[in-house]
Amino acid sequence: MELLLRVLIVFVFCTYSYKTGTAKDHYVYAVGNAGSAPEKAVPVQVNGLLEFLTSDKVVSGDTIYLYPGNYGNLVIRNFDQSKETRLISIEKHKAVFSKITLWGSDNWTIESVKVHKDHNTPSSARNLVDIEARAKHIVIRNSLIQSAANTSGWTKSRWNSGLLSGVFSRGEHIKILDNEVTNINFGISMLGDYSEVVGNTVSDFAGDGLRGLGDNALFEKNSVLNCHSVNDNHDDGFQSWSVGDDGKLGAGVVQNVVFRKNLIIGNARPDNSPACEMQGVGMFGGHFRNWVIENNIVIVDHWHGITVLGAENVKILNNTVFDPTGKKPGPAWIRVTNYKNGKASSGNLVANNLAHSFSFPDGGVLQLQNQIIRNPYALFVNPDENDFRLKAGSRAIDAGMDGLGVANDFYGKPRPTGSKTDVGAVEYQPN
Repeated sequence: MELLLRVLIVFVFCTYSYKTGTAKDHYVYAVGNAGSAPEKAVPVQVNGLLEFLTSDKVVSGDTIYLYPGNYGNLVIRNFDQSKETRLISIEKHKAVFSKITLWGSDNWTIESVKVHKDHNTPSSARNLVDIEARAKHIVIRNSLIQSAANTSGWTKSRWNSGLLSGVFSRGEHIKILDNEVTNINFGISMLGDYSEVVGNTVSDFAGDGLRGLGDNALFEKNSVLNCHSVNDNHDDGFQSWSVGDDGKLGAGVVQNVVFRKNLIIGNARPDNSPACEMQGVGMFGGHFRNWVIENNIVIVDHWHGITVLGAENVKILNNTVFDPTGKKPGPAWIRVTNYKNGKASSGNLVANNLAHSFSFPDGGVLQLQNQIIRNPYALFVNPDENDFRLKAGSRAIDAGMDGLGVANDFYGKPRPTGSKTDVGAVEYQPN
């Protein structure tokens, strides 16, 4: 029992109120790493950064710069800061953690670090970064999060042997920005409200790339590449479902979510192995209310390019959904259906999209200027190389509906550039 208490004191701190004062910079290095100790930097043991953060030296608003080294497992529990307090790796991805967990803490930013599974990662861990309920205003930025350094040549059996997931968050007002999440099981899963997931790359994963279950969320400019279908999970580039107050799936509402300018490619490499049979955007457990799904490029060998089951006031605008094989399971569609209980979808708009097919219930969906992909080589610059810019003479040019609020395209170019808005995610740019 005494040993257990010592371990808890080292790894976890509880109920710390913030300390105020003039914000300042600190420099920290991990003891035991190669090289001489940096001048004036504070030494910390592996798993010992926590002790420094809770000392009287650190106040709200401070920035702690981390020299290269292995800092072990970090748990920040019930530690609120009145102002943003930052942990930043001095050299990108050279300050390494075995796992990061934030519980019930406020106003922490962790930037440019590497989180990598190693011998210091707890054996019970399922995720490399855990942001638990009651945590809020947390930012994870510009970091490398990986369960393995390289998965090239892995068999299905090895993919199913102890691989951890990337980021799992139940907190509110959480920002996951410009990270590389790779060689993992599931990528980034956001269950809390007011999440922002922007500019991340999720690659080489065995589960779902992105998950969004909270309200008032933004998923923008993320790349989801190269899944590996190695078990019975129905892999999705992005997945959402609702949960009722009683915990029953499909009995709640997920609302006010923007999903735009994301790139989803199941097999971005021609030799991707084990190959991906991923669904694109799968929203299968509605009620989904007040969503905007726009300017996304979704490339999957599956029927479900973009599918919404149970939609109210959902806008699906200017997306490009393409199936590179056209074979079963597929080709990829954009589909809106009624709720699982038979209740009709209502008030939805599907306009200016390119896909292999479209499927909607009778009523509840206004369809405008969508086009079916029949000959991709007549539409796109080079679909074989995942270049879905419109080529000169494409029938999608100037064929869309104006005035739908889509001010620019996948690349940020203004709409329209011609006489009318183009169909699909990319607005034609004449030379």
